[in-house]
Amino acid sequence: MIEITSARSKKARYRIGELVGNIPVSRIRSEKLALAAQLGISIPQLNRIIRGDSDPSGTQLRVIAHFFGVPVDELYIDPDLPTPTLP
Repeated sequence: MIEITSARSKKARYRIGELVGNIPVSRIRSEKLALAAQLGISIPQLNRIIRGDSDPSGTQLRVIAHFFGVPVDELYIDPDLPTPTLP
């Protein structure tokens, strides 16, 4: 039997939690508030994105990438590729 898997059936995974984890503890609250404000979402919604419980939109991905100073491509996790080191 041949199993066909659609590329769309795979849920995208992101490295946003890793980027947030690199923020010094003393600044995490203010940085999350600033990012949520730029995204136009609440802190609970931002936390769902960080945990991977909710997917950001394309526009939100661009805002997040700009906020952290990384290309949008570096926000994605591709299990088939080696993981790049983020700044």
